[in-house]
Amino acid sequence: MHDLIPEYKNLLAGQYSGQVTDELKTEGIIAVAARYSSEESDARMHSHCNAHISFVLKGGSREKRNQSAYERHPGSIAFYHSGEVHQTIPVLPSTHINVEVEDCFLKKFDIPEHLLQKAVDTHVDLPMIMLQIYRELLSKDAFTHSTLEMLLLGVLGSVQKKEKQKVPSWILIVNEMMNDLWDKQPTLSDLSSATGVHPVTISKYFPVFYSSTFGEYMRKLKINRSITMLGHYSLTEIAYKCGFSDQSHFIRNFKFYSGFLPSELQNKISKD
Repeated sequence: MHDLIPEYKNLLAGQYSGQVTDELKTEGIIAVAARYSSEESDARMHSHCNAHISFVLKGGSREKRNQSAYERHPGSIAFYHSGEVHQTIPVLPSTHINVEVEDCFLKKFDIPEHLLQKAVDTHVDLPMIMLQIYRELLSKDAFTHSTLEMLLLGVLGSVQKKEKQKVPSWILIVNEMMNDLWDKQPTLSDLSSATGVHPVTISKYFPVFYSSTFGEYMRKLKINRSITMLGHYSLTEIAYKCGFSDQSHFIRNFKFYSGFLPSELQNKISKD
């Protein structure tokens, strides 16, 4: 008689239902690349002992948790609390980049776990930072551990600072407008007309609430969307769809914000 396979699995630090192909451990942080390339990938309900952020580099998955089901696609980011039960049914083949944050790290820097969730929900830089972490996974040199820690602390510190800010209602309108027009070229006059706020006021407070210039923020939105298109379109097509002036403009910005040339990452995705 065969043993019954348990319906639920509690995964230890660094464990995933896919095959871990690259791993980096530093004090309180574990970064891994997990590949799902077989029908035998474990699709049971499971949880992880550490809170973690998951970034879909290639493929995707169907997920179930908290009595809801949804799909994840390339470029999507999700956060899972420690012990949170969920199911991952991968689109084959898939590669996910995961960053686990242990309790010792959160306690050392006095960071509440909910800030990780807020970073996933609100931080425009996070997809690009996950790519930078992936690059560190591939390079692994004397600076990698410190770089990984600095990248994560930079994000969490920014989110923590914004939690203390009182956000005016017009900022929410600006945020919605930028996300709706991510592939266009909205102007300061457009923002002023939409909000009824003087251009001088917008110019003064935009860097306070977004930690970047208007142009930088719009370019980051475009890069985030371009990540979802790698492996599906040519670089020329991606540049056009994302509203860059030309392919070279797109390549320069992608390299600047992610650390990868888009062709380099595209080749990596096609090989995995």
